Amino acid sequence: MHPGIYLFRSMAVSMKTKHHVRGIVVKEIAIIVPVVVFVIAAVALVILLSVLFIFHRKRKRKQTGVNNTTASNKEGFLKSKNQPFPYSEIVTITANFETGIGEGGFGNVFHGHLNDGTPVAVKLLSSSSKQGYKEFQAEGQSLMIVQYHKNLVSLIGYCKEDDHMGLIYEFMSNGNLRQHLFGMDDGIMYILSFYV
Repeated sequence: MHPGIYLFRSMAVSMKTKHHVRGIVVKEIAIIVPVVVFVIAAVALVILLSVLFIFHRKRKRKQTGVNNTTASNKEGFLKSKNQPFPYSEIVTITANFETGIGEGGFGNVFHGHLNDGTPVAVKLLSSSSKQGYKEFQAEGQSLMIVQYHKNLVSLIGYCKEDDHMGLIYEFMSNGNLRQHLFGMDDGIMYILSFYV
């Protein structure tokens, strides 16, 4: 075979191979580019939805009125129409915490009387409480939002002075909910629970 013909044939085969390789590369690029664009768009959409979700939650929290201030922030504690009571007045109202009427997750509850003779229950946050400041504050905020409901005691006021925090409720003289549901006092309930 003539060397020129061999050279021509090998160039023709070489050009077909290069064109074929380019065709494969073009096809691969035609597949890869849309996939990459789709993945980037999906990631951007997830990030956008996450940001919108977080923004919506923060906005919703602000609308509910639950203030997430720290315990040291005196201004943030139960801002409302409810009367603030200094701790010294709480001591006077409860006759120096003479009559304890219960104990809850937040601390002790005491019976007392306002200066006008109105009976009240004073719930004080204990430093060793099982529930924290935020839950205590949330309870007060919830009661302020739903004031004057026939099935809830009314929040009369609050105390936030240094380390002393308390909620002052109207006093319900007919006993607690457990007594009404089961018709028994706490002593009998304790005895029954002991034997069970």
